[in-house]
Amino acid sequence: MIKLYPLVKITLLFIAGLVLAKYIPFLNENAFDLGAISLALTLAIYLLWRKLPRRAIRCLFLFWLGLSFISAGIFRCSMASRLSPHDISRFISNNPVMITGTIRGDPVYRRHSVRFDLRCRQLGTDTIVPVTGLLQVVFHGQVKEIETIVRCGNRIRIRSRITIPRERGNPGERSERDILASRSIHARSKIYQPGAITLIEEAKPWSLFCLALDLKHRLQVIIRSSLPGPRNHPGSLQSALLEALMLGERSAIPYEIKEKFRAVGVIHVLVVSGLHVGFIWLLGNFIFSPLPLRRRHALIIPLVVGYVLMTGASTATVRAGVMACAYSLAYLLNQPRKAATALAAAALALLLYNPLNLFGAGFQLSFLIVFTMITLVPILDRWLRILPGRLRPFLSVPLAAQLGALPLIAYYFHFISLLALPANLLVVPLVGLIVSLGFTSSLFGLIAEPLAWLINYPNRYLILLLLKLVGWFSHLPGTALQVGSFPVLWIFIWYLILFGLATLRYLPRRRLPVIGGIALLLLAGWGVRHLPQPPDPPLSVVFFNTRSGDPTLLREAG
Repeated sequence: MIKLYPLVKITLLFIAGLVLAKYIPFLNENAFDLGAISLALTLAIYLLWRKLPRRAIRCLFLFWLGLSFISAGIFRCSMASRLSPHDISRFISNNPVMITGTIRGDPVYRRHSVRFDLRCRQLGTDTIVPVTGLLQVVFHGQVKEIETIVRCGNRIRIRSRITIPRERGNPGERSERDILASRSIHARSKIYQPGAITLIEEAKPWSLFCLALDLKHRLQVIIRSSLPGPRNHPGSLQSALLEALMLGERSAIPYEIKEKFRAVGVIHVLVVSGLHVGFIWLLGNFIFSPLPLRRRHALIIPLVVGYVLMTGASTATVRAGVMACAYSLAYLLNQPRKAATALAAAALALLLYNPLNLFGAGFQLSFLIVFTMITLVPILDRWLRILPGRLRPFLSVPLAAQLGALPLIAYYFHFISLLALPANLLVVPLVGLIVSLGFTSSLFGLIAEPLAWLINYPNRYLILLLLKLVGWFSHLPGTALQVGSFPVLWIFIWYLILFGLATLRYLPRRRLPVIGGIALLLLAGWGVRHLPQPPDPPLSVVFFNTRSGDPTLLREAG
């Protein structure tokens, strides 16, 4: 069971405020007043601490202090929802306009397109209007012609229309507008001519982010040269897989292979996430193991930060990076290591930066999986006492992760992988070995490229083994179960049961039958309401095969 340390409580109260602000718009208008009143009453009660009964004053103080943190969440969400008057999304245009800005992050290249985020500065040429905000730009065409222009940190000018991202279409579909809003992007543009993009000023080479991306591109070159294709040309299927496993670059992987990884439930190994940051942290511990403990972790912190910047600083990597740095900082300062506090610190930092992260699938999956692992792994270890102690984590950790991810994957991606647990038990250790060899060879390749060839040579066969393993699992019957619209209430019940299991052993035994009986009655009553009903007669449509405008016959129930 997770002990609710002060930072965990503050984070949960802040999240409660964000949720209230999202679904009760009325609170956004009064967030500042509510926060000011709560803070004032908290201070007043603190000053009257010795003049009132201790128990009553403590309850009042905690109530208003908690309300202050909830009000802070409401206020922060209301501020994030209010766009600046100069935000680029307020200048929607049906005609092409000139936009000047700086490219943020590493552009995402595909075979015939490239996507990048533009931090906007100016709008127009004759009459210049200062603008702010991010614009997602998608170029379709000859990518080779703009490779030297579209780079991180470059200041460019584009000529394009400004549009709003599309809203959700079919029921259960993810909203493109909400996905981009969670990254503080509220407008997008599409370009089809290379001449519509003009370079104004190149990026400063000493920028920290640009240095990290330059290192990433250098590592990509080493990977491709150390795992060549036919006739020793740089790049092969193995190098494409290794780039995805190490750096999250999946564009060169064939669609069929990605679908096999997705069906088996191991697609997360191709996306840079907490798993990869964990590999880097362990690899740093191994490389710097001859050093004293405190010096070792002093070197691991910049290693983890560099990896997070190099891979684009996504939600999952930032969360894992903050947790890893908090752990190493605790070693460095000789302080207790608390996984729950590190997780809460990562969540609070991301939500303070952008509260809309909370409502994205990536944030929810990343944090709930880790939260479930922290909560359930000790319980699963006790249930698996028949296994040797060193073997238990290899089963309990993937099982806890799968239990934490199951309802959210069904809700957002509409499928459940029935073989995810056995596949992860075999795939994740193999991926750990591949990534460790890949990073070791890349680091030695920075010194001498033949060393990368030598160290990376086993990965030729290990990656083929990974593909064979995933392919074998994907051909088993019943690999993935397609799910339609997954009810939100089921998600709450699922997590209520999971976290309830973690608290049962702390309750008096005489109360357990009562609590179990109430839970069964509630579940039974809720289940009766959702029993399958007799189907209605189907709706049928008859289109007469004549000219346009002739009648159409619709038959519906009754």
